[in-house]
Amino acid sequence: MISPVSIAQIYTAVGNAIDPHQMLYYFQSEGKLIGVDLYNGQIFSQPNIMLEEQGTYFNNMAYSCVDTTI
Repeated sequence: MISPVSIAQIYTAVGNAIDPHQMLYYFQSEGKLIGVDLYNGQIFSQPNIMLEEQGTYFNNMAYSCVDTTI
């Protein structure tokens, strides 16, 4: 449990990453990349995931400490 309130309808254990610099937990749900603040459990960001092909998805993410990107 990372938040005191419900954040998403669907959650899977794949497709997540932690940003240690900003203390954010990112996961994929319902076509969005949801970022949750690990200090207060609130949604930090939730941009839509736009993929070029219909039906294509990704399930693994990694955080880069070199340039702080996912």
